[in-house]
Amino acid sequence: MKNKIMIFIVLAFMTTQVKAQLKILSGIEKGSYNSMAKDILKICGDKEVKDTVREKVPVYVNGYPSGERDTTYIRSSKETFINIKTTGGSADNYRQLVVNRSANPDIAFMQYDVILLEQLKSLKRGETKKKYENLRVLLPLGTEQIHLITKASSDIESLKDLKGKRVGIGSKQTGTQVTAICIQEITGIQWINVEWDLDFCIKSLFNGQLDAFFFVGSAPVERLKLSKDIQFELRLVPIEDENLLAYYPKSVIKKGSYFWAKEDVPTFGVLDALVTNIIGETKEKQENIKKMLTDIKNNIEELKKTGHPEWKEVSFDFSNYEGKIQTDDISKEVFNK
Repeated sequence: MKNKIMIFIVLAFMTTQVKAQLKILSGIEKGSYNSMAKDILKICGDKEVKDTVREKVPVYVNGYPSGERDTTYIRSSKETFINIKTTGGSADNYRQLVVNRSANPDIAFMQYDVILLEQLKSLKRGETKKKYENLRVLLPLGTEQIHLITKASSDIESLKDLKGKRVGIGSKQTGTQVTAICIQEITGIQWINVEWDLDFCIKSLFNGQLDAFFFVGSAPVERLKLSKDIQFELRLVPIEDENLLAYYPKSVIKKGSYFWAKEDVPTFGVLDALVTNIIGETKEKQENIKKMLTDIKNNIEELKKTGHPEWKEVSFDFSNYEGKIQTDDISKEVFNK
């Protein structure tokens, strides 16, 4: 009888359904996307899970077992709501959210031009079925500035001067590389792409292996705050090509953002957003997304005050994405769009 009772207890625990967490693809550890994902984790907190437990329990009469009866009750527990996964960057996030969904992610931080590059490739291939059409914007996150950097003594004065030059475009899977390739595709300027990360690009610029390099980030970028001796040897190149206006909003890297930024430099901004893939979307996933967006909306001032600096740009304004990628219906509901 004892063994039978133990079986009942085990079966009771097995009736508890394991609720799926909201899986978010962030980016590299300690990067801006990763930091913002951790900010979301803090304000969302744990999720209350209620399960209906049905089981048979033994009935005792005068201290002796005399049969069984059915019982039903509600069990409440807490579980971690947000599950953050570090990744290689925006391009890697697109791959995991759209191309290879083996990890079954729900949401990803992403630069819009990652999707733009896929659109350009699809157009060239003449495709009718496009995987990115199932992506939806959940929350615009502002813009990051496109930095084009060369040596102060360089003869590169504009984007067109990159023709035939050796240009660092960032390592694979990064948003910087995607942006650089998009610019090359849109403008038709043919420079030599060199796939090196930021630190190696800086070193290579000074030892003559590179003529310039791109980097995408919200100015001022901490990783570009170098020693003053080095910084005064650098110069920002204006990016003003009119062909880019259909894809990127105009922006400015302001004077004083870096020691070597002696004047405002015109450039373009890269749109950032939280996105989801609606393929196979369940009601539970929709409810989880709604909870997350509602928590962000209700805590936006706290996020701007104590979270990553990019939260200061978040205004629930979806206008920059109109005509580019659809807004999710849940976002329209939460933000009354």
